[in-house]
Amino acid sequence: MPDESASREVHEPTWWRRHLRENPALILTVAYLVLTVIGAIYNWRLCRRFGINILDLADGADFLMFAVRDFAVVAWAGFAIGIFAGLYALIAHLKAAPPKKRNVLMRTIEQQAKRSSPRVPAVVCTFWAAFWVFYYLDQYARTVAGAIKSGAGHACEYVLVDDSKAPPVVAQLVTTTSRFVVVYRVDEKATQVIPTQSLARLVFR
Repeated sequence: MPDESASREVHEPTWWRRHLRENPALILTVAYLVLTVIGAIYNWRLCRRFGINILDLADGADFLMFAVRDFAVVAWAGFAIGIFAGLYALIAHLKAAPPKKRNVLMRTIEQQAKRSSPRVPAVVCTFWAAFWVFYYLDQYARTVAGAIKSGAGHACEYVLVDDSKAPPVVAQLVTTTSRFVVVYRVDEKATQVIPTQSLARLVFR
C-alpha cells in the first residue's frame, strides 16, 4: 500500500506557490514594497555622503517613487529578488521530487531539511540577500557621490525666486523630492537643499 502521507507531502504545494496562486496581487504588492525599500536605502546612503538625511526631506509618496527613479537600483533589486526566488523555487522543486527520481543533491537537501526547520534556511537566505543588497547599494551610492563631487554627475542650472535676474547657478543634482531639490556646488564644495517653491527655474543639462 502506498504511503498516503508521503504522497501528500510530495504533492502538497509550497507556501509561495499557494500564495502566488491565491493572491497574485499581494505578491506584486510585496515585490514593489521591497523595491521601494531598496530605493529608499540607496537614496539614504547617497544623501548621507552629502551630510543630508533623506528622511527629513521625503514624504511617503517620494519613497514610493524611489524604486523607479534609478535604473541601476531597479535592475539590481530585480536581479537580487530573482536570484532569491529562483533558489527558493529550486530547493522546493528538489524537495518535492518523487523518491525514485531523486538524485544525490535532492537526497542531501531532504536530509538537511529533516534535521532543521525549513524556516531556518529561509531566514538565513533572507538575511544573506539583505546584506549583499545593502552592501551593493552602499558601494553604488559611494560611486555616484564621487562622480557628483568631481563634477561628472547629473549637471543642472537653477535660478532662485529671490534672485531671478542673476545668472543661472551651475550645480550637480544629488536627488529630488516633492518639496526639495538637493544639489552640490562643485565650485564651493557645498551641498544645498533648496525648497521647490524657492526655485524660479531648474534646467537639467
